Amino acid sequence: MTPYLSRHFTGSSQASRNMKIAQGYFAARVLFGIGLCAFAAMSKAMSDESASGGHSFALKACGACHVVAADQEAPPILYNPAPSFDVIANKRGTTADSLRLFLKTTHTTIREPNNMPNPMLADYQTAEVIAYILSLRK
Repeated sequence: MTPYLSRHFTGSSQASRNMKIAQGYFAARVLFGIGLCAFAAMSKAMSDESASGGHSFALKACGACHVVAADQEAPPILYNPAPSFDVIANKRGTTADSLRLFLKTTHTTIREPNNMPNPMLADYQTAEVIAYILSLRK
């Protein structure tokens, strides 16, 4: 029994029941804290994995127009390349939601044919590219 519990719950059977309830609450809080830490670690690992997948995919799918990463084998083919992923990641207002909206929207029009087309990515590809871009934040 902890010192706190022994000071406040000694004597009667009611006190004994109260002590067991208090111990149960304490155990629940400890287990909840452990679960929360495990969830955070798992989320971080999943995010790192998604960012890695996004890096690989973006090199193939986005590298023709953007500087995706320093390890990119060839420069973009555009005369005026699109913004680098590093610039996009560190732009004020860049969030997962803003990137998702941008990637799911067509920006090319008849008047502006050189704007980014809708890349038609699957949801998991979009999520991986977003995770990679956000991992570049400084």
